[in-house]
Amino acid sequence: MDKTIFFRRHNISRETPGYGLLELAIDYRLREGRYVTKEEVISYIESMGTKIIIPKVDDFTKKPPAEQWMIEAIRSVGFEEPLDEFLEIAAREIDG
Repeated sequence: MDKTIFFRRHNISRETPGYGLLELAIDYRLREGRYVTKEEVISYIESMGTKIIIPKVDDFTKKPPAEQWMIEAIRSVGFEEPLDEFLEIAAREIDG
């Protein structure tokens, strides 16, 4: 399945804040070909430096902004499982 179709099936549109970060995280997971932790994903995204802009979030979360944006994106469509679980589901469905 294509990533676009996956996002569409889960009602996550390109306009959803965090969409681009989820897309990067899923690409990273698929490229690695193995289970990746959210810490690995965050480290990968943060290693991109100025290639990607990640808006700040309120300090009350104590989570890296990239993680918080991805969590908000999946929560906005009713996915209540951890971010790691969402990435695994995405990898399974996209990779076939």
